[in-house]
Amino acid sequence: MKQPKYITIEDLVLMGVDEQDAIDWFGFRGKKKLTERGLKSIVREAGKLGWSLPRAVKKMADKEWIGFEAGWVDLFEEKQGFIERHTDRKWADGLDNVRRLK
Repeated sequence: MKQPKYITIEDLVLMGVDEQDAIDWFGFRGKKKLTERGLKSIVREAGKLGWSLPRAVKKMADKEWIGFEAGWVDLFEEKQGFIERHTDRKWADGLDNVRRLK
């Protein structure tokens, strides 16, 4: 039986993840190691929102989640991600101004 390959903080940094986000997220995971399969699942779920791996890891670190599912992200963020993927950035910047008014 093949042993799983475990993903390290250094691996995540090489994939573009902010080092502090990776450190914080691994801290919340405790002794639960991240496998390639687990990483692929996170990338797949992040992709459903049009998110990169670094963005997903930042969200997990910010929310103290040990994993990631697209359905956990609130509707506003999902819509904002859609807008960023399908419009020019100038229009999407207006959302930041609206959010500041709230």
